[in-house]
Amino acid sequence: MLDPYWFINDFDGLTVATTHDSHWKYNQHVPVIFVINSLEAPKIYRRVETVNVAYILWYYHSIKIPSRASCTLLMEVLE
Repeated sequence: MLDPYWFINDFDGLTVATTHDSHWKYNQHVPVIFVINSLEAPKIYRRVETVNVAYILWYYHSIKIPSRASCTLLMEVLE
């Protein structure tokens, strides 16, 4: 496990710009911003996962949500 604020960008000769996760709190709190016309700017202070963002995109674009997906819509964004 790396120390805080350390990052390895060379994994066996493959240069990367990011990784999937970190156990450090500063990497687990990332702002999510939706830019939609006539949308007010609600603030959500509860845990939100990437699948919540996918649900908003599916809902907003009237795309059928996959049957195996399990999550809740961020109603604060849709209202």
